Amino acid sequence: RGEFILGKFFGLGLTLLVNCLVMLLGILLSYAILSYSTGEGLVIAWSIIPAGYLIFLQLLLIVAIGLLFSSFSSPALSITLSIIVYIIGSLSRDLPIFAETVPFLVTKYLALTLYYILPNFSNFNYVTYVAQGNIIPAKDVLIVTVYAIIYTALLLVATIAIFQKRNFK
Repeated sequence: RGEFILGKFFGLGLTLLVNCLVMLLGILLSYAILSYSTGEGLVIAWSIIPAGYLIFLQLLLIVAIGLLFSSFSSPALSITLSIIVYIIGSLSRDLPIFAETVPFLVTKYLALTLYYILPNFSNFNYVTYVAQGNIIPAKDVLIVTVYAIIYTALLLVATIAIFQKRNFK
C-alpha cells in the first residue's frame, strides 16, 4: 500500500514539475522579449530560476499535505483541510507576533503550537525578492530544500502509516 502513496506523490510531483517548467520558460521568454523590445538587448533573468524551484518545492509539500488528509478523510474535507493548512502556513511567520499580543493563554499556546507544527510557507516565497532584482543566496535555497525534503518525507511516512491501517472492506 505504501507504493501506491509514493506512486501517487511522484506522479503528481512529475505533473507539477512539467507545469512549473512550462510556466518558468514562459516567464523567462516574456522577460527576454520585454527586455529586447525596450532596447536593453536580450536579457535573460536567470535569478528567476531558483524562485521557480522553491515554488515547485512548496507545491510538492502541498501535495504531501493533501495526500495525508486524503488518507483518512473524504475528498471534500481533504481539500478544505489542505487549503486551511496552506493559508495558515502562508501566514505562520506572523503567528509568534500574534501570540505575544493575545491576552488569552490558550490562544497564545495554540498559535505557537500551530507555528511549530504547520509548514512555514513563507520560507519558500522569494518572488518579491527576485522581482526587485535580487539573487537568492545559495545557502537559503539549500536550507529551504532540506526543510522541504524533511517535512515532505515526514508527511509521506505518516500518510503511508495511516493508509496501511485503513480497512477497505
